[in-house]
Amino acid sequence: MKKLGLLLSAIIAAAISSAAQAPADTTAAMEAITQPIHPNGYMGEASIEVLATGAYHSADIGITTTHGVMFKDRYFFGGGAGYLRDFNANQYLIPIYIDGRIFFKSAGNKRIYPHVGLRLGGALVSEGSSGFYGALSGGVRVPIGRHLGLSIDIGPHLITKYERPSYGKEFHANGYKIGFFGRVSMDF
Repeated sequence: MKKLGLLLSAIIAAAISSAAQAPADTTAAMEAITQPIHPNGYMGEASIEVLATGAYHSADIGITTTHGVMFKDRYFFGGGAGYLRDFNANQYLIPIYIDGRIFFKSAGNKRIYPHVGLRLGGALVSEGSSGFYGALSGGVRVPIGRHLGLSIDIGPHLITKYERPSYGKEFHANGYKIGFFGRVSMDF
């Protein structure tokens, strides 16, 4: 037990001393922080997505595209649409959404920029029904060039389905999908 306590104390002391050291070249560290993630202005994105629902044995696979504005070198706001297909149930989903993201920069992270995002909107589902579409994401962006980047995102999603039994009747909730998604994107 004493050996474990000593080992744990040594690990904590090493972590504290390494975190307290200043970078050797502070100019290079500041340049990394001030270098833009993506130039301010227009930013578009084309994505391949896989939605895996937790309660069902199916997955939706498809494409989405998002277009918007990057501003203050770390905020993105835009809108988009897509086409997702569930091959097991022979159904499709067309999400139409707004998208917001916040990118994070640090001195020690020159080539990978973490970000969090939120998509909110509606979805047109096969057979004429519609519903809510929402996705919370976390991911990283790796710049390939000044205007190009590759992003990988994961997170939970929620899709509800509203339909009416016949024309003239009120819409009512008829199912939902809660699960996780993975997205690989190329932004430009």
